[in-house]
Amino acid sequence: MAKKSLQTAFEAAWNPKHEPIPFRNPWGMKGAYTTTLIEINQTMPLFYEKHIIRLNESLEYLGLDNPFSESFIGERIQILMGKLKKPCLLRIAVATEGLFMSSHLQTGKGADLAGRICKIKRHKPKAKSLMDIMLYNKLNQIDRNTEELLLINQGGYTLEGATTNLLSVSGKTIMAPTQESLHGITRQIIQENLPDHWRWESVDIKLADLNSMDEILLCGSGKEVARLVDLQGSKWRPSSNLAFKEIKDIYESAKKEWYKATIGRT
Repeated sequence: MAKKSLQTAFEAAWNPKHEPIPFRNPWGMKGAYTTTLIEINQTMPLFYEKHIIRLNESLEYLGLDNPFSESFIGERIQILMGKLKKPCLLRIAVATEGLFMSSHLQTGKGADLAGRICKIKRHKPKAKSLMDIMLYNKLNQIDRNTEELLLINQGGYTLEGATTNLLSVSGKTIMAPTQESLHGITRQIIQENLPDHWRWESVDIKLADLNSMDEILLCGSGKEVARLVDLQGSKWRPSSNLAFKEIKDIYESAKKEWYKATIGRT
């Protein structure tokens, strides 16, 4: 597969003294990041407060401070949103060198994806770490509109997607991994809004056991709710799309409610 790096539309950076500096790609720096969705005609990035909390949690886990306040970051985002012509993903990265913000087009939203097995280990699975440079480079070798990397540990357990959380569906049970993965904001929103006729189970599943699943869903800020239709090294195919359709609708409703609650806020 030819390399398909994401096209960057906006780049800006500031040093820890809040002075503007030339932008550099922060991957490989000591720091953390979060990625949020910015949509047209909205006043704030989607689930913005949750993303700032996640960013600070990751920095704390890595033993780092955040010299940039939520208001400082928010003011810079508002400048970007005033210029926005298309929906985009915004990466907010805080490293020892400073604050680095960049945007790129959303990829793979609600898509049918092929799962590609990846055994690269995250630097710190419980943090969104900029030190995951090997995984970042691997991601730049796939088409994110049609593929997702599935992270597998040495024990053969499925952990998560490289940019998503993994949800395995059997009947009316939705199974979410627990080990060596970060429970993302999209996953949290889905779990919080899941109707009672679905059962949520936190359980670790081996790669071989995915063959018995009715559906395999992927959820994250960029892909929102997508699904696997192909699994590398397997003849597995989804036998249903009921969970996919309903959970997509659940997430869309949660987005609308959040945006409605933020009217007039900046």
